[in-house]
Amino acid sequence: MNDKNLQSKIDLLVSVTKDLVTLIYKSNAKTIFGSYAKELENVKTNFQINKLGLEDTPELDEKIN
Repeated sequence: MNDKNLQSKIDLLVSVTKDLVTLIYKSNAKTIFGSYAKELENVKTNFQINKLGLEDTPELDEKIN
């Protein structure tokens, strides 16, 4: 756990888990967010690009849809 690389991965996991709590515990959110283009764009920008560090590519759009 003292290894910085492992700690950063744990920190990322904790952060992602906190962000996904809404989807896990609010059944409404699990079904609604995917039907709105604006929500999909928010997930792509805030989670996939900002949190995970993925690049904004056409493939990323295909995977989220």
